Amino acid sequence: VGMCLIASGNLLTNGMTVAYPAVALPAMMQANSGLLLTDEQMSWIASLSQLTMIAGSIVIGPLLDKWGRKLGFVLTGVPAILGWIMIGIMPRSIVCLYIGRLLVGLASGFGGASTSVFMAEITSPKIRGALTVTKNLAFSTGLTLMYIIGMIFQDDWSKMAFCGAAVPALCLLFAIFCLPESDIWLKSTNHNNTNQSFKELFKTYRTRPEVYKPMYIMNSLLILRQLSGTSVILSYAVNLVKMSGVRGDPHVVTVILGVTRIAAGLAGCALSLYLGRRVPVSWSGAIMSFTMLWLARNIKKDTEEPAYWDTLVLMAFMFSSTIFTSICQALIGEVFPTDVRGLCTGVTTCISYLSSFIALKLYPILLTILGNTNLFLLYGAFCVFGTLVAILALPETKDKTLAEIQALFLRKTEPVMAEVKEPEQNPAEVELLVITSNSCR
Repeated sequence: VGMCLIASGNLLTNGMTVAYPAVALPAMMQANSGLLLTDEQMSWIASLSQLTMIAGSIVIGPLLDKWGRKLGFVLTGVPAILGWIMIGIMPRSIVCLYIGRLLVGLASGFGGASTSVFMAEITSPKIRGALTVTKNLAFSTGLTLMYIIGMIFQDDWSKMAFCGAAVPALCLLFAIFCLPESDIWLKSTNHNNTNQSFKELFKTYRTRPEVYKPMYIMNSLLILRQLSGTSVILSYAVNLVKMSGVRGDPHVVTVILGVTRIAAGLAGCALSLYLGRRVPVSWSGAIMSFTMLWLARNIKKDTEEPAYWDTLVLMAFMFSSTIFTSICQALIGEVFPTDVRGLCTGVTTCISYLSSFIALKLYPILLTILGNTNLFLLYGAFCVFGTLVAILALPETKDKTLAEIQALFLRKTEPVMAEVKEPEQNPAEVELLVITSNSCR
């Protein structure tokens, strides 16, 4: 449990990176800010980090398989610290803002993939779901922390950035001195003999159902989740709260939404432990769909509902989307075979970040073309599609070893060594049997 908490701290940087535009852009837009930003430049500040998240998640995959899981935690800290410091030192240089956002995005790409793989491999099957869901709890904590920092320093995005630099520095120290290497990676022999390339992965993807089936399912869920407006709400939170007509201080409401995400992260841990993966994801997707369509109906309209009603609906969307996201991200570390887990996790995370970049970059354009109501209706439609994918295709992995999860995706006609359980056999040893079986095919 302690190692999972330290490892998930790596994702505090991810949350702060996503939340920074939400609190910094309103300050940059003020007349006395010293910056004359266009809508195009603001959209780049919000979305640019997603590009290097893509690069980081792709690059880190082969490195994790070749050099070990712990390397990802070290690589996360350095660019994050440099990026935040660059933004803090030269806050009125648009070039430095861009470079700083690129660096913190690169760190987030490293951290997302490495944490998923490491936590899935060090936890036992009975508590793996609950502990790996703590990744999103850490992300939500980082998000809320930046919202609080933004509320304190509302007009100074430089101080926000310096506060952001302190977090990855502390996480880096804990990772170096407190985290061991993954036992499953140490016992695997593939990293000593081969270096899986993307060409080899593509060949593997076409021939092994335990690789391409989870790739289809997880990428469908994560793409639809990103296109459902979740990333847009997180990165434009303050402005969206103003636009939606929610009463009260936008910064305070944004902090409330962040706290709601933390509560949802805790709820996701409990639900994953007792109900598994499929049921919570399906129900949270249904609630996401309802609340997003409700927001589309009420946004910028005078209704007879109480003043606090829209805030509650927005909180319900945030709560359900957090559960949906946290369990899906936990599944990324579970569903892929060990010999390609690092690379597959990197590719899947990359596709998720690419979808997030597209959603953030297109938001100002779609808002102009479609208007508030139609745009939120579009987001609601993507929520519905994501819910249907979860109901129809998502497997249940509760209480299963990583080898047994892999067996779920194999053709029934294929012999699966992992299905033969020895009473006292260690799950890591069963995992190695599957790796050996796959390498012989």
